[in-house]
Amino acid sequence: MISNKLLLNNKINADQCSIRKINDKLSKSFYDKNNIRSYINSEINLGLIYKNELISIISFSKYKYNKKYEYKLNSYCDKLFTSVINGTNKLFQYFIDNYKPNNIVYYVNFKYSNGKLLEKIGMKYIKRTNPNYFYVKNNKFYSKSKFKKSKLSKLLENFDNNLTESQNMFNNNYRRMWDCGNLIYEWRK
Repeated sequence: MISNKLLLNNKINADQCSIRKINDKLSKSFYDKNNIRSYINSEINLGLIYKNELISIISFSKYKYNKKYEYKLNSYCDKLFTSVINGTNKLFQYFIDNYKPNNIVYYVNFKYSNGKLLEKIGMKYIKRTNPNYFYVKNNKFYSKSKFKKSKLSKLLENFDNNLTESQNMFNNNYRRMWDCGNLIYEWRK
């Protein structure tokens, strides 16, 4: 992100790339190496291929938490030190043309983005959420949704039902951190 802001990244135009469906193993490996949030389990992973190399990926899943939306855009990521010009637009449009969604929602972490790129690909700003938390352990970030108290007895070595979620997490060397909230964007047919 820093090298991109300083305009130091290698630039590749998306028109020079082909689109390919990417399997879960390669998606996980790519996100883990190139995205601060790591991999988010997704049903659909689409990648841009340049000279036989995966350089960008976008991921979608059916949205389970709100009947208002059919799909959730989980993540988009370019290879480290690479900026793919119009990459997001090319992959997003491919998804729309080939999967025919009625609507898509995306939650942008305000800590990393102001969401303006999403407006360029046709998404509409809805609102900003309140700050939320996540966990960190050994320099790796974890969504709080993985650590609901009802799941902790099976996930943690040291679990005490009398303690709160955050207390149990702390006792297992996870630290809770707060973000800046999310910006909610949607796309509708």
